[in-house]
Formats: sequence, structure tokens, C-alpha cells
Amino acid sequence: MLAGAGLVPFAPAWAVGYGQDSRFPANPPLAHDSTERAARASQFGFDLRMDVEIDIGSGPKPARVFVNSRDGSMLLDQPTLTLWAFGAGDLINRVSVHHLLVDDGQALACGEPRDARTAAQAERLFASQRLCFGVGQLSPVINATNAEAARQIFFDNLLPSPPSPPSGKLPGAAQLEAVVGETPSGRLALWLEPGSSTIATRAPFLGPAVGVVKDPRVNRNRVVRHAWLHSPQNAGTLLPVDTFITLRVLQPATRTLALSGYQRVTAFTSGNPYSPGAQRGGLDQMQVLSRQLRDGLQQVELMDRNGNCRGAQELYSSLMARLAEFQGRHGLAADQPYRYRCRHGRAQPPSP
Repeated sequence: MLAGAGLVPFAPAWAVGYGQDSRFPANPPLAHDSTERAARASQFGFDLRMDVEIDIGSGPKPARVFVNSRDGSMLLDQPTLTLWAFGAGDLINRVSVHHLLVDDGQALACGEPRDARTAAQAERLFASQRLCFGVGQLSPVINATNAEAARQIFFDNLLPSPPSPPSGKLPGAAQLEAVVGETPSGRLALWLEPGSSTIATRAPFLGPAVGVVKDPRVNRNRVVRHAWLHSPQNAGTLLPVDTFITLRVLQPATRTLALSGYQRVTAFTSGNPYSPGAQRGGLDQMQVLSRQLRDGLQQVELMDRNGNCRGAQELYSSLMARLAEFQGRHGLAADQPYRYRCRHGRAQPPSP
């Protein structure tokens, strides 16, 4: 441990085995096949606290992150700040976020609408004003480090010349070991403490880019003090973005969270980009369904224009049944049944 570095030690410096796992219970996964399963999996626990500073161009901002050492899942405290810092700032104006859970790049925001107008819309859509919904993939800072495949990509693509951070950024980094590699989200540089971490885990990474990483080059768990991610425009950003993160405090904690009072909505959860064969998330299913509904409604309109009112009504009912099935599967309030009214032709009497 570097003297005067400002990092609170986790425990006395005894080594742990590279393959030794945490004894802390793992959290339930955030992605579920049904809202019924999600309702049963509403208790989450965390045994590490990390105080970090995040700078995406306007100076460092403090944030507190609780981490589960068994599976690497995270709970972001001060959610308004952390939502902004990790790329989900558009939620701030729409939802008062109470909690933000992150697991392997997936994120689950829990809260309630901010104003009466939004609340009324949410009540019709979700049948609850206290709800949890997936917000898809967050900042590449999380995605580039929190999955086993992403960690392997990073260490398999290390560059020979680690960069020096810009002046005034990441103080003390020059005294640490720097490693830099290419990731799907951009160029990631990490600054590692010497020696081994005292935290036992088999999770590939603990924390939001800083924290504890399993270093396969030396078969040791190591503390990451600083991280610098350069995300170019072609990595999904509108402009090149530099994100700097510093770990200030790493210490044991006891934090639990119960979500039984929140309606679980899975329609906005995206699939895992590092698991090509994984099942589509609710957001991916919604995008497919939206295209099917768009094409189907165009066909309904064409049938109506051609005088085939019965065909238009039957196709419309089929499309609405498909929508209602999706809504029920993902925790959304189903729309009220509505019979299509033809504008260009008369409905034929029902068959006897």
C-alpha cells in the first residue's frame, strides 16, 4: 500500500489464493424470464464499499458504490449523480431514482416518476408508481470490465506503451503499474497497486473500472487505483469521451436492499453483448415487436382500403393479442381490448 495515497486498506495484508472464492452470498441475477421469478428475487446484499471520484470532463465528482464480492454486482448510492456519471442522465428528468443496481453491464433502476404528468403516464403504462426497470447497457466503463469475456479481451490486447494521464488527472498514477488495452468500448488504461489484494473473489472484476481485478498474467487479485477510458466516436458516443475514475476508499460494509415494494418491469432490459448466444432481452424483443406491429398495421390499413374489413379486423386483433402477451410477460399493464373500426369498407357479418 502506498503511503499517503488516500486508499483505506481493506484488511491486514495477508494474501488470498487466486482461485479462492468469496463466502458472501451471491445476488440474484437482474435479468429474469418472468416477472413472477423477479418478484421472488427481491433481496440483494453487498459486503464492500468503494468511494470513488468520477471525471468525464467537468471535474471529479464523488460517488459511493456497494459491491458484492461473490458475483461483482453493484449498488450505486447517490443515484442521481451516478446515473449522470455512468451515462444514464436522461433518466434524471423523468424518474426519481432511489436505487441503481448493476450486474455484468446490465442495470436496474428503481424509483418513481418525478411529476404528476409523468406519474399519470406511468400509472397507465406500468400499473404502479414504484417500479424497477432495466435501463440497458450503461457507460462502457462498466461494460469493459465487469464481464469475464470483456476482461479476457482486455488482457489479450494489452498495448506495449501505457500512456501518462493528462496533467492534473489521476494524481499518484506515476507510482503505480500501468496497463492499457483495447476493449469493445475504447482504449482502457488501469493503474494497479503492487502486490496482491486481500479480497477473495472469483468474479473477474469488482467495482466500476476501479476496485479489484483478477490479473491472469501473475495469477493474483490486484487493486485498481485509477482507470482512464477513451471512448471514440465509433464506440457509440456522439463525440470522443474521456472518463477518469479514482478509487479513494475500499473497505468492508454491510448493505442490504429489498425491492419487494417495487413493480418489476423487464421490457427495457437489453441482452448481454458479450454473450452472442444469449437470449434476447426485453428491449431487443420490444424492438422486434415494434417492427412487426408497424408492418402489420400497414397491412391492416391496406386491407381496409381494399374493402377487406373483416381481414383488417382479424389481423388487428392478432397484433393486439401479441402486444398484450408481451406486456404481460414483462410486467407492463396490458392495453384495453379495442376493436378496429374500418374507415373504407363495412365489416361483414360474422360467420354462422
